[in-house]
Amino acid sequence: MFLEFCGRPADQLDVQEVRQFLLYHIHEKKRSAITVNVYNAAIRFLFVVTLNRTFNPLQIPRQKMPKTLPQVLSRPKLHPFWSIATT
Repeated sequence: MFLEFCGRPADQLDVQEVRQFLLYHIHEKKRSAITVNVYNAAIRFLFVVTLNRTFNPLQIPRQKMPKTLPQVLSRPKLHPFWSIATT
């Protein structure tokens, strides 16, 4: 997918093309942070392990995961649970 997007052999690619690929999937394809991080990890593996090239992780940072607060139930919604609880 990444190599098709760039249209060039892997040994000719640089960090700028990695950035363009990830930004395309973030803004155009509306991919989740988890998906973009998986793409990022796969591309890092390609560069570091397969092509034996240096890859500065600070140039292409991972996406921050969205944080959600836990849902807190109100007292009226919890009352049925408390009424059947035995101590």
